[in-house]
Amino acid sequence: MKTILTLIVSILILVNISIAQSWNLVGSAAFSEGEAFSQCIALDGETPYVAYLDRANGDKATVMKFNGSSWEVVGVVGFSEGKVNSVNIAISSGIPYVAYSDAANEDKATVMKFNGSNWVNVGQAGFSSGRATGVSLAMNKDIPFIAF
Repeated sequence: MKTILTLIVSILILVNISIAQSWNLVGSAAFSEGEAFSQCIALDGETPYVAYLDRANGDKATVMKFNGSSWEVVGVVGFSEGKVNSVNIAISSGIPYVAYSDAANEDKATVMKFNGSNWVNVGQAGFSSGRATGVSLAMNKDIPFIAF
């Protein structure tokens, strides 16, 4: 009985080992210019985009995407008007959108999108009635929805 139990446990361990997945690095590690905070990720098909508070660029928002071989900046680094907190990213119809707590507007919510060459506001910057913390962003038919 002890031998059968040992055999069953051994088979289960071998099956788990053969099924186990491992993590793989996408591009190079530490691809930002400096420290990155409040990172979030979104996918456009198989293309990952990362948005973050960019310490090397005045705590402003930066978005990067993986082009298949390396990470590249989307637009320019530190594109937000002021410091950001609680940054989030979503992709709709191939267009990246970011939402964040905007220090340039009393920490109210701001949403921006990349128009192919520049980051532009979606509606008014700092549109919320109060401070926006813990910002989440979702898209539905090219319409951004934000929660905070």
